[in-house]
Amino acid sequence: MRIRYIQDHITGEIYNAEDGPKTPRPSGPMIMGDIQPYKSMVDGTIITSRSKHRAHLREHNCTEVGNELKYISKQKQVYDGEGRKEAIIEAVKRKRGF
Repeated sequence: MRIRYIQDHITGEIYNAEDGPKTPRPSGPMIMGDIQPYKSMVDGTIITSRSKHRAHLREHNCTEVGNELKYISKQKQVYDGEGRKEAIIEAVKRKRGF
C-alpha cells in the first residue's frame, strides 16, 4: 500500500493524506466581489466595475499586465540522449551546492 503525502500550501507542513488535517468543502458557491473603483491612468475617468474596466482597455487599445506568466516564463528545453543526462547531473549539482 502506498502512503500519500500532502503539503499544506500555507504552512508548508507535509502530512500523511489519511491522517492529516481535513479541509472542509465550501458549503456554498464562492463569489468574487467586484473591483474597487479606480482612476484610469489613460484619461482620468473613474472605472467602477470589471465590465467597464474591460471596455476601457478595449477602447484605448491597452493591455493589462501582471497575469501573463505563460508569456514571460522560460521555454522548456528539450534534451535527447546525452544532453538529458548532463542536464540532470547539472541540476543535482546545483541543488546540492557543488
